[in-house]
Amino acid sequence: MKRLLVCLLASISLAVVAGEGHAYKCDASMEECAAAFKKWAETETYSGIYVEGLFSGEKVTISEVAEGSPAAEAGVMAGDVLVAINGHGVAAMTKDKWKEMKAEIQAGDAVWYKIARNGEYEKLKVTVTAFPMDLAAQKLGYHLMKAHMSPDTATAANN
Repeated sequence: MKRLLVCLLASISLAVVAGEGHAYKCDASMEECAAAFKKWAETETYSGIYVEGLFSGEKVTISEVAEGSPAAEAGVMAGDVLVAINGHGVAAMTKDKWKEMKAEIQAGDAVWYKIARNGEYEKLKVTVTAFPMDLAAQKLGYHLMKAHMSPDTATAANN
């Protein structure tokens, strides 16, 4: 159970703050990780934004908006500064507050993003969806390569 929890926490960390170069070793089996990612994806919501600066105490900038995602359909653009979600300011948000806020949001819910763009504030309604299983599979693959394979095996798998 402890190994499964470690894997699940690693998967959540990847989902919230995805980034290259993280060096960690997961003690769970690949099968346990696959089950944890599937369970996570079944309860996680998706808007399609990727941000920089979350949990830093600084401004939170939207670095990427996935094409065809709920956020893209709502008009969110890369370069926008995310000011608030459902009235909760994000610049000084803690990880605990983030988890608490995310737990209240379900697939199909309308979520209000307050953004700053070109010195103007705007509120955009984003209807979040369930996390796409193809993206969950990509995250699982990334996790398995980074946390379960030796560097030589991971390099061979990429070729």
